[in-house]
Amino acid sequence: MIGTISDLAKRPGMPSERAIRQIMKRNSDFPFFRRGTRGLAYLVDLDEAERFLSKLSRRPALAPITRSKLIKELGLDLLAKAERAEAEHGHEVE
Repeated sequence: MIGTISDLAKRPGMPSERAIRQIMKRNSDFPFFRRGTRGLAYLVDLDEAERFLSKLSRRPALAPITRSKLIKELGLDLLAKAERAEAEHGHEVE
């Protein structure tokens, strides 16, 4: 059955419309029937989209140690960028 994102969000157990839009942006393989444009709503196969979202929620989470390492690497990368910016511009960058 074809419907809008709003129709999908109204189904039991589905995330909000806003959350679905964010998921669509992050997952290029989201099952669109038609992408929305100004004035035209996104259309999706409701059953297929529901299965897709259910699969995402069942994906295994990263192990805590792996997640911690990734976060530390990201933090170090951000610190390095701030230090470079400070060296180039002569002041702290927030």
